[in-house]
Amino acid sequence: MTDALRSVRDIMFFSVKQDLLDQAYSATENNPSVNVKLNQFLKFKFKATGKMDRKGTRTLFGQTFHQLKNTDCFRRTGGTLCWECFYLGQFAIDRGGPFRSHMDEMCDELQSEMLPLFVPTPNGRISKGEYRDCFVPRSSSTKPLYIEMYEFLGKIMGFALRTHCVLNLNFPPIVWKGLVNQEITREDVLCMDHITSKIIENLESLDQKGAERLFDSEVDNLYFKALGSDMKWHPLMPNGENVRVTFANKNQFLQLLLQFKMNECKLQCDAMQRGMATVVPVGLLSLLSWQDVAKKVCGESKVDIELLRSMTSYEGGCTESDSQVQMFWDMFINHFTDEDRGKFVRFVWGSARLPVSKERFTNRFAIRPLTLTDRFGMPRNPDTFLPVSHTCFFQLDLPKYSTIEMMLKRMKYAIDNTIVVDGDGSMSNTGSAEQIDMDRNYDSGDESDS
Repeated sequence: MTDALRSVRDIMFFSVKQDLLDQAYSATENNPSVNVKLNQFLKFKFKATGKMDRKGTRTLFGQTFHQLKNTDCFRRTGGTLCWECFYLGQFAIDRGGPFRSHMDEMCDELQSEMLPLFVPTPNGRISKGEYRDCFVPRSSSTKPLYIEMYEFLGKIMGFALRTHCVLNLNFPPIVWKGLVNQEITREDVLCMDHITSKIIENLESLDQKGAERLFDSEVDNLYFKALGSDMKWHPLMPNGENVRVTFANKNQFLQLLLQFKMNECKLQCDAMQRGMATVVPVGLLSLLSWQDVAKKVCGESKVDIELLRSMTSYEGGCTESDSQVQMFWDMFINHFTDEDRGKFVRFVWGSARLPVSKERFTNRFAIRPLTLTDRFGMPRNPDTFLPVSHTCFFQLDLPKYSTIEMMLKRMKYAIDNTIVVDGDGSMSNTGSAEQIDMDRNYDSGDESDS
């Protein structure tokens, strides 16, 4: 049955796949109440050391893993949260914003040197070629604890498949294909590994008549070993590090090199797949192509401006035609980079990635004017204030800035420096937004908890 599904997954309409998946999700749904206690101060203190969290006790991912690895809380549907976040020592009531922020922070940790689970693609290491912004499993991470962590990530990805949650993960096709047992091809390796591509290209070019005489001069110091994604050398055969590549054995070398590269992260991908299979019925995973899974789990890496604009409401007396609103969209479209837009969405939503369609939005994006008066009711200068966000409600409170340059300056400061979900319960919107002197590194104190 599974093989039969795999044979038609590339030609089956996605709407048909989704109907079958929705039926299975409803039949297997489980909604236990789960709380996760997070010590963000511990994470920040550890991050400052520059060390790697090899035991998974300091990072937010590690803290979550140890609390939830044996729970069955991932088989949910729709826009429900997988768990409720409690940030120790911070004022954050989780109605969705802290949870999404937590998911994004865990993805950041996974795709960094804070955890021993993922490393940049070979192209990412040399900043050249395709998929340079992507990550692959660290092939040397084979300890039982690490395999268990990969399985846990697979469960989180399964949760994202079932719900409206999107994960800010960047994986190349070779990883996604490994998760759905889709054939990994030579091109999947070469497109993310420029150096290996050049080695193969050069060796294959020496297959012409007379090339044997040139081989020794063109190919020097090449042995039956390969540099892995973990930056360690791996023999391609017993004692391969001492077996030199010659014209006579170069085809064998090419075959073994490709075989190694295609299967390098299989152990880790199999672990993630096992985790996913505990959340999404394993047979139904065979319905999905790697592109289906990638889009469902991670959405789009770039903010869809038109989608966001179509899902925007204007509240508190402002309208789309107001000059301040027009100035905001001019800034967002013409003055923000793609990275800025992702940071802004994270600032107001908790996650740098939007839902993939209108139907998957649990809230419309709301823009409201930020009323600024002193204790005597007198108006205050909006240019001295930062914008305020409410991530649970997907809401932006926007001061009426005098120029687009001032709006850009204040907004960039807010999205670049707001990294903590903490409303500090004693603060009002006005108090948390006030900005007297940018040069003093004044904390924006946004209210991203609500």
